[in-house]
Amino acid sequence: MTDQTHPQIRRRVVLSAAVLLSGTACSGGKTSKLGQGAGQPPKALPPVSVPDMHASADPNVPPAYLRYPAAPFKSVKAKPGDGSTVDTFQVLFYPPPQARGQNPLWQQLETRLGVRINPNLVTSDLYDQKMATLAASGHLPDLMFLNRNDSASAGRLIQNGAILDLSPYLSGDAVNDYPNLGRLPTQAWTSSMVNGGIYVVPRPLDPVTGSVGLYRKDWARALGVDDPKNADDVYAMLTAFAKRHPAGNATVSWALGAWQQQMFNQMFGAPHGWRRNDDGTLTKDLETKEFENALDFMRRLWSGGVYHPDTATLNNQYQKLRTLFVGSQQIGMFLEGYISQFDTTGARGLLQQTNPKADARPFVPPGHDGGKATSYASSGYFGGMGIPNSLKNDSARVRMLLRLLDYYAAPFGSEEYLFMNYGQDGRHYKRDEHGNPRTTDKWSEVLALTYMCQPMDATLYFPSQIQDALIAQQGIQTAMPVQPDPTRQLYSRAALTQAGTLNQLNEDYLADIVTGRKPLTAIDEWRDQWRSRGGDTIRKEYESALRSLPGGGR
Repeated sequence: MTDQTHPQIRRRVVLSAAVLLSGTACSGGKTSKLGQGAGQPPKALPPVSVPDMHASADPNVPPAYLRYPAAPFKSVKAKPGDGSTVDTFQVLFYPPPQARGQNPLWQQLETRLGVRINPNLVTSDLYDQKMATLAASGHLPDLMFLNRNDSASAGRLIQNGAILDLSPYLSGDAVNDYPNLGRLPTQAWTSSMVNGGIYVVPRPLDPVTGSVGLYRKDWARALGVDDPKNADDVYAMLTAFAKRHPAGNATVSWALGAWQQQMFNQMFGAPHGWRRNDDGTLTKDLETKEFENALDFMRRLWSGGVYHPDTATLNNQYQKLRTLFVGSQQIGMFLEGYISQFDTTGARGLLQQTNPKADARPFVPPGHDGGKATSYASSGYFGGMGIPNSLKNDSARVRMLLRLLDYYAAPFGSEEYLFMNYGQDGRHYKRDEHGNPRTTDKWSEVLALTYMCQPMDATLYFPSQIQDALIAQQGIQTAMPVQPDPTRQLYSRAALTQAGTLNQLNEDYLADIVTGRKPLTAIDEWRDQWRSRGGDTIRKEYESALRSLPGGGR
């Protein structure tokens, strides 16, 4: 039996290209075809379970739970299906499940839902390729996993009108018919909307306070540089990490193995991707003085020996960075998905197994001038389930499919949540002495079939790690003010087609300027190159899309 009480699937690495593509993917069609619905997310419905810890009134701070209810409640009153066959297209992060006839979980899932599930399961590495094939076929399944950040084809399906706008069924009070969907975090809904329309039922992800890295608090304490109050203090802490190994041994250490540009942008107040001006125009972060100041600070850090010498190549290599933080313990700061930092298989837990004296904590950076830094709001979701527009005249089937998704989205503490996330008692999990489900080595069968729109990723649940649950929640509560990306809901054709070119351009100039191969003044050349290679076109398309939103997107 594995020692895991909080199984979760998360994207642990977000590459720079994914950031460029965030909220963007379209080809063909016109933006005006989108978002003809109500332009509002579903009404937020109240929770049905009482958390063990929720000291903050901030809705962006997820509740924390220490125990799973001994007697889970039912969140779905009646069997949602109508006895028909439902074709699905789902992403697969695990080995494929056994065939239906040899798979009791599959059989019980169909019994619970009241439909026959005919899944097309696609491994995550082939998702974009298979999505392109599916889109070209012209025959879309009843439910399909759409992640426009990972697939241009998924974005095109929405852009070209192949995916049903669910606003009439879910916007505002309409979600009352699907209460579990109404309990999904509002941020996940608003971020996944496109030009005012609801095209997917989102799969919630980590807290929307954005990425917060782990740092070696024990190192900082030992060196007398903990709790930095401004940019100079951060510089002192990071350079201290690199001057001598805080553990006092002969191992060479550095503070950072990745550029951590986002953290420094936040410290210096650079906008989250874009800044929306009062006149409705947009300014790219690269074009701001705040971005330039952050870049200059990174140059100081490089000169101070803070960065691993291979940072330029390590920057997007998650596993190698994790090994440097957890295994060899040669770097003092590491960025990982927020909740997954505290999972038993997360960096904090693994580090403590390697070195019980190690104390890794969330690093909430200060503002450069001693005030508060801003936090870049995450999307709050990772893909979602869409319904083909071919069903637009069959409202009965659309409603039935939404009832199925309502079952998948059952909240923590419910009988349905326990089944959808943990499977069958005795086979996929066993209750421990406190009644918490502990997964077995067969647990991978579960999410191979049920990965759709579960709310697990937005829940702090660490029954065997009470201290970690408290630290995780405090880390969010003390985080910086959340700053959204004003283009999150928008599509730009140029942002998709030019992503590769602009991503490489940005990476090259960043590395050259930070390491001193180019002077800081080369940022002017960088800006000109960015604008001429598609940046200005992206800006115009985003500005046009903003004007088309209800109320001008305000």
